[in-house]
Amino acid sequence: MRLSLGTANFGIKYGFLNKSLKRKDIKKIKSFCIKKKILHIDTSTDYKNSFKFINKIIDKKFKVIIKIKFKNKKLNDYKSFKKHILFIKNKLNIKSFYGLLIHEPKDLIGKKGLKRINFFKKIQKQELVKKIGISIYSYLDLKRIERFLEPEIVQFPLNVFDDRITKTKWFKDVKKNPKVETYARSCFLQGSLINFKRSNKRVITRFRGDFDNFHKWCEKKNLSPMDACIHFVKKYRYIDYLIIGFDDIHQLIYINNSFKKKNIKIPNIFCKNKIKLVDPRLW
Repeated sequence: MRLSLGTANFGIKYGFLNKSLKRKDIKKIKSFCIKKKILHIDTSTDYKNSFKFINKIIDKKFKVIIKIKFKNKKLNDYKSFKKHILFIKNKLNIKSFYGLLIHEPKDLIGKKGLKRINFFKKIQKQELVKKIGISIYSYLDLKRIERFLEPEIVQFPLNVFDDRITKTKWFKDVKKNPKVETYARSCFLQGSLINFKRSNKRVITRFRGDFDNFHKWCEKKNLSPMDACIHFVKKYRYIDYLIIGFDDIHQLIYINNSFKKKNIKIPNIFCKNKIKLVDPRLW
């Protein structure tokens, strides 16, 4: 398993504390990532302001994975879709994307979905992207589209509150399939698992017991919540990448140092898989 940079808060207020990465950290982040070989970058067409930050980080060593939503009806036309991809590629100043993912699985359902899958395959044939895939919220998202698309990259949520994906046959079998790259995201559940004491958001009020139990366990084990979150995912050794978000260069360094530590055993006792807790769209 390796680390991949999440960029949702690159120049945009995002996450549990609604914070954004500062421009002053960009040069430090670039040199640190090159030194530590953290060379995969995860972004989305939803993170528009992040592109100018990413542009200052990437060079030939980096691999960019972009998630796309079909919010604009014009993207249902292939020429417009390709133009959109080329526009982002040029904005990031890269030769091609490493990965192109559907951001919303519902965009692959029905006749329009089949049409969009063909768009992805055409883009791939033209060598504008190496691998195509999907970002899912649950295994059901993957199951709905598996007849139409064999994704080469799959992103899924995984954290101390949410181990749903690990219970599926797909997850147990995927380690035998070298054609599929797996990316765990939401390790910190948009920062709520490490910052819940600093917020009065409704999700905290509603699930206070879950957060309290996790933090009390961390205190008892003399372990930081961030270490616990990282090593919970790290124990699934055949996941290829862990996508991590961070507020500044200091937090990125901490995450990397934690990740490099010998594995810490984190149990699944906090995984109640409460959908209204683990899916930020429902907060």
